[in-house]
Amino acid sequence: MKAKGILVLLTTLIPNLVTSTAAAVATIDYQIRQGASGPAIISVKETTETTGSEVVKATSYQALQGSATQKEVMRLNARGDALLSYHYDDHATGEMWDVAVGDGKAKVQLRSKTGAKVEEKVIAWPSGVIVGRQIPDFILQNWQSLAVKGESLHFDLYVPFRLEVISFQIKVSSTDSTLNERTVTAEPRNWLLRKLAPSINFTIRDGVVNGSEPTIARFRGPCPVDYDGVKNQLVNILF
Repeated sequence: MKAKGILVLLTTLIPNLVTSTAAAVATIDYQIRQGASGPAIISVKETTETTGSEVVKATSYQALQGSATQKEVMRLNARGDALLSYHYDDHATGEMWDVAVGDGKAKVQLRSKTGAKVEEKVIAWPSGVIVGRQIPDFILQNWQSLAVKGESLHFDLYVPFRLEVISFQIKVSSTDSTLNERTVTAEPRNWLLRKLAPSINFTIRDGVVNGSEPTIARFRGPCPVDYDGVKNQLVNILF
């Protein structure tokens, strides 16, 4: 896979609180740019809606050139830490993933492209299983264990194209004391899968010095969005 650098530029932050007491909606719009000063290539809209019983997070990606458009929707419990359902659509290719969780199991589905047969199966879904969009939250929620205690943590990740849950490990892999940043690396615990799958790296700006919360500064791994007609390019994303 070829590697490219892209910069995520947060262009507008629009907290839009609905007047109804039943729900509150926050919206963030931003663009993904190619290179630190390159052109915008993807427009992104994220919405988070909170009701009395659940949190719904929806993210839409629209290529600014070409027809690529994708959307994913997560439903979580009211605390935002347990997945109820997850759905992804690539409207250009017809690729689809779907997860419906209940009673320790999940019905999972996958369609690789328009017209392809929908594969589906029921799999075990232990407490704490997450999908890719939840990895940053998992890191920040467990930052004290990772950064202060130096622990290596395990989590179960649903991998859509395999229709299964895979055990991952995550730990601090490097520290830059000058910038007050630490990089954490997530990879499969199985040694063979580690050979086949690229690692996922997040650089976290530690807030201990100024008393603020830790924040994500950088991501390196497979691009979560198709661009240039290529899937899963290895990229650097700056926040």
